[in-house]
Amino acid sequence: MPVSCKTPAVPWFCSEECQLENGGDDYIQSYSLRVLSRGLLHLANRDALREGDGPVLLSLWRINMLEFFGKHPKYFNIGHLLLASM
Repeated sequence: MPVSCKTPAVPWFCSEECQLENGGDDYIQSYSLRVLSRGLLHLANRDALREGDGPVLLSLWRINMLEFFGKHPKYFNIGHLLLASM
């Protein structure tokens, strides 16, 4: 008698933790990733500033423009002028 290896149509999870890892909203993980990415960006910015590395600073300004777009219009305008003049 052949054995069928078909998966069920409804996804099955062994616990709520597994369900959260597979597409649920895990707010603690989202917050931790955001804090980690902002910290790494800050360290990269600080390192480029101390080394006087202009091209890296400009690339970091491009990354920061995404955050400035909605929250800080004054910084967004200044950054746009900076990047447009290069």
